[in-house]
Order: sequence, then structure tokens, then C-alpha cells
Amino acid sequence: MRYKTVSGLTLPQVGIGTYMGKCCDVNTPYGEPSLDENRDRNYRDALQLAISLGAKHLDTSEIYGSGHSEKLIGEALFELRSEDFRDLFVSTKVGCGNLNYADVLSSCRSSLDRLGVEDVDLYSIHRPNKDVPIGETIRAMDELVDSEIISYLGIGNANLDLIKQANELSRHGISAVQIQYNFIPRDLCGQDQRVKVESEILPYCQENGILVIAHNPFDREFELMNPANLELLEQIADKHDASKAQVAISWLLSKANVVSIFESTNLDDIRENVAAADLELDDDEYALIDQISGSNHLGK
Repeated sequence: MRYKTVSGLTLPQVGIGTYMGKCCDVNTPYGEPSLDENRDRNYRDALQLAISLGAKHLDTSEIYGSGHSEKLIGEALFELRSEDFRDLFVSTKVGCGNLNYADVLSSCRSSLDRLGVEDVDLYSIHRPNKDVPIGETIRAMDELVDSEIISYLGIGNANLDLIKQANELSRHGISAVQIQYNFIPRDLCGQDQRVKVESEILPYCQENGILVIAHNPFDREFELMNPANLELLEQIADKHDASKAQVAISWLLSKANVVSIFESTNLDDIRENVAAADLELDDDEYALIDQISGSNHLGK
């Protein structure tokens, strides 16, 4: 596994996210705990496999399964106690309903309890709340860094203006931005038209020493590609004895300051996605993917 270091923050190029249907009720926005011991066991097995393969960045949030995801990571970490897990990087997030000063402090401690740890590497705003001033949230997060409860601050799913505000207001600065970023679409984060990833957020982060943690490195992208472009992508994959998903992740990792997290409990998919960190394409192949992803949708 290769790593990237930006302004002192070092992460494996591929990590594993933990918002998974196997521990959530998909009928609720972010899931309620699913008390299924077999599913939970599969979830922990998936985490341990990812860790053994070098995907040692474990990403979660207090809102995933109403804290159940954090508990499962804590159980997986407990099972690794007999091994050397000091190089694991654990990140979690505070939900948008808990961004007041006191709520941030309380939420962080609750997350630590569920994770079974005394401190966490990266603590992020999951999504900004327009009704809570960003400065109030950052003040609490700075205090957590001062207390050595967290090491780095992050923000997710935010537009450039809010990222700038958070970075400027924090005494410690923002170290990571977590955002949806992949080669289709390259500049939009989900349905939020205000979040411009490649044209605004990525250049800002590259210029200011901030790591970009790209989630959803591929979703329905291959279904959205026109047949000619899909064939070109398949030709690149075949040349390197790789899958289209691995090529998509490799393209993402070719960008400065960008690492990725994916979500899966399928053990074969985990092996495939982690292996993508070691896939290097030719410069002209990365350029070709840049070109075809600019005309990606069916009918274009």
C-alpha cells in the first residue's frame, strides 16, 4: 500500500468507509442499527481483511447506523489488540445536528466511547448546518485538538466558501476535506450544484496543503458512460490486467493531494479495490481518461 503525506497528515491511498447497508436500515436517511449478529460478523471480517491488505484508514461517522458503525469498528479494533495496530488511522465525523459548541464536545466523547479509544486521528464536520455558525463548531474542534483528543480537523460535503471559512477560523487549520469525487461527474458532489469539486475545491486544497478524501470513487459511472468511451476504458483495463473499477481508482489517485475510501463488505471487491492503489497507468492513459470523462453521459 502506498501512502500520501500532505502537511504532515499521512494516509494510505485507499481506505475503507463504513456507511454500509449491512449495518443500516436503508429506509432511514443514515440508518438505524440492524441487530443482526451474522451481518455484524461479516462487517468486522470485511474491516479486518481491509486492514490486513493495507487499507488502514477506517472512516466512520456518529450518524452511520446511529453510532452502530462506530461500535463495530471498535469491536474490530478490540479483536486486533493482540497485534500491532498503532499505524491504523481512524476518522469519524460529527453529524450536522450536533454542531453547536457543547454538542460537538459531547458527540466526540460519545464517538470515542463507541470506538473504544482514547483519541481519534481525524474528526470532521460530516455536513455543515446553515443554522449553526461554522465558527462555533470550529471553536469546539480546536479545543479537542488542544486537549489531544483528536489530531486533525476535517470538513465534508461543503462548498468552497465554507471550507475556506473553516480553514481560516481554525487555529489548527483544516487538514482534510472529504467529498464525493470521481470521474463521472468530476465537478459535482451528489445533487448539490453549489459544491464544485474539480474546478474549485481540489485546486484550493492543493494550494493550501489540505488532503482530499474522495468517497464514492465509482458508483453508477460505468452505466452512465457512452459505449465508445466505455470501450476505451475497458481497453486500458485489459492492457494492465485490471478491472474498470481499479482503473477508475487509479485515475483518482493520480491527482495531487487525493486519496480515496470505498465501501464494501464483499471480500473479493475489497481485495480488488485495495489492489488499485498499486496500479499505475501511463500518463497518456490518465490524459485519455480525463478526456473521456468530460463526455461521459449517454447521448454525449
